[in-house]
Amino acid sequence: MATETASQKQTKYKDAPPTAIDLFKECHCNSKMGFNKPVKNVIAEIEVIIDNPAQEGKI
Repeated sequence: MATETASQKQTKYKDAPPTAIDLFKECHCNSKMGFNKPVKNVIAEIEVIIDNPAQEGKI
């Protein structure tokens, strides 16, 4: 059974290891309701940070 799960994840993540945000989404998604508002807000904030990384020496 663990092999099935691993192969499903490989397909899901295109043979690359999942990122921290992928795992966060997987753990915080409700199968009936999806993501709640606070989780959606955190995901949006994280995606902005990922898309616009700070340059060294700048905050």
